[in-house]
Amino acid sequence: IGWEVYIDYKPIHVEMGNNPGFVYGFLMCSGLWRAPPPPAPVIPKGLYATVNATYKLLQDLEKQVAALRGAVNSLTTAIIIEGIIIIILAIAIVLVIRKKAPPG
Repeated sequence: IGWEVYIDYKPIHVEMGNNPGFVYGFLMCSGLWRAPPPPAPVIPKGLYATVNATYKLLQDLEKQVAALRGAVNSLTTAIIIEGIIIIILAIAIVLVIRKKAPPG
């Protein structure tokens, strides 16, 4: 078993003998022979459709989460304002209760 390889455009014959690993290594390291490229991976049918559908679903979910986040922020602001009003009213009630009635 052997190969014809070219050095400076002159064909030579390399005998593999009983150590093909050495010959493969020599030819690959010297650049005289290159291993064939691996086959292209097979893309399963429907992968593109699945990826596109997932992307659209994530976009819709992102919009819904943004809307929900806005609603939660508005609700939080309203709760804080109501809490401040309740505290002010509580202080006013305490001041009115502590206020002594004028004599008379």
